[in-house]
Amino acid sequence: MSRQTGMERLDIGSTFGTTFNLMWRYPLRVFGVAFLLGAIPIRLVYYGAYLQFLRGYPAYIGGLEALAALMVLQVVVGGVVAGSILEGGSLAKALRTLPRLWLVGILTMLGSFLGLVLLIVPYFFVVVRWCVVASVTANERVSVIGAFARSNQLSEGARFSILGVAIISTILQASLASLLIYVIVPAVGGLPRSEDFTIAPGTVFLKLLVDITKCGFSAALQCALYMHLRERRDGASSDRLSEIFA
Repeated sequence: MSRQTGMERLDIGSTFGTTFNLMWRYPLRVFGVAFLLGAIPIRLVYYGAYLQFLRGYPAYIGGLEALAALMVLQVVVGGVVAGSILEGGSLAKALRTLPRLWLVGILTMLGSFLGLVLLIVPYFFVVVRWCVVASVTANERVSVIGAFARSNQLSEGARFSILGVAIISTILQASLASLLIYVIVPAVGGLPRSEDFTIAPGTVFLKLLVDITKCGFSAALQCALYMHLRERRDGASSDRLSEIFA
């Protein structure tokens, strides 16, 4: 039950509905940003990790580097997408928030790693409370620390629902990755889990396509979650939600 009188619960189905509507209505902003600021850097990080492995570095080092980069890039892409869509924003305006988004992304990554070290429950505790920090950073006039405080405030009273959104999102993205690794990549002549760009020409394209889809979906979900949480707490997003569903 919410601690705030009159505060409605977060509707998980409606949140995912808004997510898919954002991807449908703003494909260039969502997937264009996901391609330039998400998919390309992620592929380069994975390729660098693979080269490290070939040179004899333990595989877990490259894995940690890739995970850290992914956490930071999810915040950066999510913030730029939200800033370019909400409040009459533009891509140029959203890109001006990049320095703060990078800093917020790094802090989020460090906090998430600390949560992982302290076991899985503290990790999800961090993820739930900071779920919309990227959107807050891009759309509200707050400091970096204030963005984390605002995200924590917006998530109050809806954290179990947000956890449900996170779990469903993880399952959807893992299913997409499994389809790529175990079905599509072998079908075009690649090897499962290979990061070697020379194995099959189609492998790189398919992995890049999945990265774009996953990054775009994650960014749109962050934006939708922010809109619903802000409407739920502040009553500030009704017109924008109505426009998206029009």
